[in-house]
Amino acid sequence: MQAAVEANDARYQEWLEDCAAAVGLALRSAYALLDISLVVVDGDLRGSFPEAFQQALQKAVEQAAPEKRKSPEIVFGSFAHDAGAVGAASLPQFFNFSPRATILTGGKDKGPAGAGSSENRASFPARAARLGSHLATPDRSD
Repeated sequence: MQAAVEANDARYQEWLEDCAAAVGLALRSAYALLDISLVVVDGDLRGSFPEAFQQALQKAVEQAAPEKRKSPEIVFGSFAHDAGAVGAASLPQFFNFSPRATILTGGKDKGPAGAGSSENRASFPARAARLGSHLATPDRSD
């Protein structure tokens, strides 16, 4: 893919437009629910890709706007190929230290990832399973 970016291949251009349109619609949907002012996207493609994708995504988000609401600013991150690993590695910190961790723990606020002793064991796993969460079957050997 990097070679296609560097060669500015026509298939890469088509993929870029399709990808920006799909991600732009998803971002616009999220923005309809959340008041976010900044979106950071990242990936391991370099060269002209970050700027081209950022511009295409910004345009797609603005075109998908159903109302005259200001679209969030979109920037490209700097983690490159480590972006996924850094994001995944930050989840335990978020679960344990964020004041908003209950957003991801089904409303539970005790123990790591909300797995406190006062937890209703039937409700959180059931909700997590419906949401497709990896927390649906946590290890809770007491």
